Amino acid sequence: MEDFVRQAKVCNLGYCLSDSHIFLIHGGESSLLDMDDPDVMRDFRSEIRVFDWNGEFVTSFMLDHNAVWIEYCESSKKMYCVDLDQSIFVYDLSDLLR
Repeated sequence: MEDFVRQAKVCNLGYCLSDSHIFLIHGGESSLLDMDDPDVMRDFRSEIRVFDWNGEFVTSFMLDHNAVWIEYCESSKKMYCVDLDQSIFVYDLSDLLR
């Protein structure tokens, strides 16, 4: 079982939905064991992948924090993120999502 856990990769760590988009926190090539290691997660930088409701890829971008929760406000075009330390960060996506 440990071999399976070591080899299993986590793809998406979380998501949020808006009227126009689907946002995924992409986990890259992290194994399930990596996700249990606080030191690994503190150095992790989240990639956000955005899709429309037809499943078409819109854009992706890297955050400068390790988001474990995200929410997007359609009217302000701002994404709110919470990291492992429960700090809140705000990203203006008006240039990316028009």
